[in-house]
Amino acid sequence: MSPALNSGADQAGLGRGGLRMARAGHSNLHDREVGLDSRPLTIWHAVPACGRVSFRAAEVRMSVRHVLWFLAALAATPLYADPPGVYAITGGTVHPVSGPDIPNGVVIIRDGLIEAVGANLSVPPDATVIDAKSGHVYPGLIDAQTSLGFASATPAPRRRGGARPQTTPEPAAPAETGPAFTAAREMKLSDDDLSSWRATGVTTILSVPSTGIFNGQSVVIDLGDGSMESRTIRAYATQQISFNRRPAWTYPDSLMGVISYLRQTLIDAQHQSAAHSIYQKNPVGSRRPEERADLAALEPVLRREVPVVFVAETELMMRRAMAIA
Repeated sequence: MSPALNSGADQAGLGRGGLRMARAGHSNLHDREVGLDSRPLTIWHAVPACGRVSFRAAEVRMSVRHVLWFLAALAATPLYADPPGVYAITGGTVHPVSGPDIPNGVVIIRDGLIEAVGANLSVPPDATVIDAKSGHVYPGLIDAQTSLGFASATPAPRRRGGARPQTTPEPAAPAETGPAFTAAREMKLSDDDLSSWRATGVTTILSVPSTGIFNGQSVVIDLGDGSMESRTIRAYATQQISFNRRPAWTYPDSLMGVISYLRQTLIDAQHQSAAHSIYQKNPVGSRRPEERADLAALEPVLRREVPVVFVAETELMMRRAMAIA
């Protein structure tokens, strides 16, 4: 960033942080969220690793958590296309970290960096204009991998040997998620959750449970005020998969079993989709195929409309996820 660009951004108090635009009644992801850092300006592009945000006093620390993104919808959909290099957010009230609010402000973003912030700025002719009239523009972080709003489960202890212990009963298994699990419906956020995360600079999150093998359908929401529906940016953002083994004596309770279970579930979803397609073309005299909700929830994945996220902690697990993909 040149000194001139640094000066303009720093005076506005925005710097290189993520920029969030809150606009009521708008659900377009690119119109709502613009991620700003030193990388190209894009949010839902192919990302080999994702950061989980953790915080200490007076600092924000990004602890890298390896998350392999299998972009099932990579095939020529606008969601994953590279955005233009220049944006202009106009008409909204800009709230800098330092300094007074800027009514009817303009934010110019070029190649992922804030170029200028102020009132009555000229919009570059090559800019993609985002109309924020009646909206508010805040600097903020986007945490793209959280389980906020969902209880975490303690895994059951695993013992060596084949004998089932008789003296100590196995802990109860956590509530199982699945492909049809909808985070947007099940998420429970308290006012303390919202205020504490906003206080550390996070304004938008992607959240889904960390339990189960198919963690379910993740949701992208703003951490502002209002109902869950009004703050939801995308209700089915990704289908998240983890290599979590189930408690002992419950299939699949081994890594080999988990991988087999994943493959079989995806194959079953393909077969169910094909069976329904055949029936719809010629229903006369045919028996309607049975339908499982968990397999039906994977149809957007099979159609490459929804990406799949594999949570992988090591390079080996990443390679296993790639083999499944």
